[in-house]
Amino acid sequence: MKVVHISEDQRRILLETGCLLISGNEPFDIGKLNIEREKKMTHNIKIKKTFVEPILKGEKTFEIRKNDRGYQKGDRIRFTVVDASLFESQKEQAYRQAIEQRVYEITYVLNGWGLEPDFVAFGIREVGY
Repeated sequence: MKVVHISEDQRRILLETGCLLISGNEPFDIGKLNIEREKKMTHNIKIKKTFVEPILKGEKTFEIRKNDRGYQKGDRIRFTVVDASLFESQKEQAYRQAIEQRVYEITYVLNGWGLEPDFVAFGIREVGY
């Protein structure tokens, strides 16, 4: 499999159009490429509060997501809790604040193998605040 390093601009165009021009005007069949970005990204993604406590306790070390962002090993993740309410308990507030301050790294990315098309499963581990 051929590995191609692309710029952030090329990645944006790829995600928007599904086309990638590397050299000249000859497009590549992107289904046959393993595309790696030049820089790792930080993805700010939403999460339901149901999953916050298991992630903080280290029980849930993976995510299954639509791969509309081009998730790659080494990318960083920041979570935002989407269903927080004004009536959260103190425990829920503490967990929400804790997960929104932490940074996670993608340790492994899996696509195919029983997942819906365009979805990936990726492993995460906490790397800091």
